Amino acid sequence: MPLESIDLSEIVWPYRPDILIRLDFLQWYEEVGGSYFADRAEPLTPRAVLANRDFIEAALRHPYFISFTRKKRYRQLNLPRAESEEVYAEGIAAFINLLEAIQAKGFDRRHRIGLSTGLFLLDPVDAECIRRSYYIGDGCHRFACMSWLAKGDPIPAVNFKLQRRLFFRPETAFRPLMALDVLDARAKSDFDRLFQKPGASFWRDSLVWAAAVRERFSTLDVSEILAVQIDF
Repeated sequence: MPLESIDLSEIVWPYRPDILIRLDFLQWYEEVGGSYFADRAEPLTPRAVLANRDFIEAALRHPYFISFTRKKRYRQLNLPRAESEEVYAEGIAAFINLLEAIQAKGFDRRHRIGLSTGLFLLDPVDAECIRRSYYIGDGCHRFACMSWLAKGDPIPAVNFKLQRRLFFRPETAFRPLMALDVLDARAKSDFDRLFQKPGASFWRDSLVWAAAVRERFSTLDVSEILAVQIDF
């Protein structure tokens, strides 16, 4: 890999606002969510998440709920509310346990964060193809954890693996998140402005952007969002 480190802005823009939503979930969990499990000595379990109804009801008002339950492998399923909560509980437990494991033991480089690039780039669905040196592949939660612990500082390149392909179509989170009303046109515009002059304030500004998305999402009707069908 040609670089010594990878910056958050190089991964998130232009297609992956969902990573900032993941970071905001960790912010919310540190400030509020973790208090529901203050006496926990063991790894968090999906059963414990579902059993704590005050916690799960609060977590359902975070956009990570939709970002996780309607990501690529669930996108067209329209899971019922109860099943969505089960999937979400599994995701929350895995995310928090991953963060705590990295905090306690360091990053496991046997499972490095995947980056992809291609000689020929194919346009993402409903998006202009913007050439970057690489695009996030697998390991978005690992990347979010590492970015959170680094507080936005660049992450050493040894924690990544790069896959070069002949043809590559970048993954974009914008279409599903906008179709599900997690993001609106203003959030999209504000997201793009974050990257016009990335610099010392980028970490702070990114969290401010994600917190505004969380605040807006908390006013929406989750049942209505869950009923939206995405036909792609």
